[in-house]
Amino acid sequence: MRGVKQVFLALGLSVGLLALPSSAATPPAFGVQPFEFVGAAGDCGPGYPAGTDTVTAQWDNTTGNPAPSIFLEKTGDIANCAAAGVDITTPLEGGPVSNLTELNFDVKTGEYCGAGAPRFNIQTDQGTGFLGCTSGTHTDLLNGWTHVVFSQADIDAALVTAGVNPATATLQDLYMIFDEIGSTHIDNISVNGEVVGSPTSPLTKDECKKGGYANFNPAFANQGDCVSYVATNGKNTPGLHKH
Repeated sequence: MRGVKQVFLALGLSVGLLALPSSAATPPAFGVQPFEFVGAAGDCGPGYPAGTDTVTAQWDNTTGNPAPSIFLEKTGDIANCAAAGVDITTPLEGGPVSNLTELNFDVKTGEYCGAGAPRFNIQTDQGTGFLGCTSGTHTDLLNGWTHVVFSQADIDAALVTAGVNPATATLQDLYMIFDEIGSTHIDNISVNGEVVGSPTSPLTKDECKKGGYANFNPAFANQGDCVSYVATNGKNTPGLHKH
């Protein structure tokens, strides 16, 4: 994840905002990366205490549509300044937010799908729009998963509600947040019809261990290749192959 700057949470129903730094000049490739945020004192508002680590965001190789999926959880007090999430990188970052025409994902049927979490946060130079799980169009996939879709009209409405002009704003970052109490699995995160359903690249050496090197897309030939990729910040990719 590219570093969290601030978090705002409300008691009862979470309507939080995680603001991440704007993206680099070179548009990133499309990918997703789970992250866990635990705020320092003041991160969730003036006088707000530091958070405690009651959140989990990680790939789950045992569950998915198909596996793996991303497991998100928050326990304890909803007011705790902490959130689980998924950082989404897309070449749309740095361009007009009007280029963002659809967002969707799958959620495990019967697990947590609230008004505020899991939700898409659409961060622009004018503000951040929110799309909560329950507000999307739901389709039961009849395999234990539910498809949740947000159209361009849904996206524009969320931006307008946040005081953002969809015609003039620039997309800075896109991510999913889980900061209500409960747990859920999400899969097949889609941006403009492009889907990521498995890890795309490792950020730490630990992600390469215990067979994790094979979960990325494209997959690594072995653990050593994966560790080398992390150690060289993505420059050393021997043995990388499509699958």
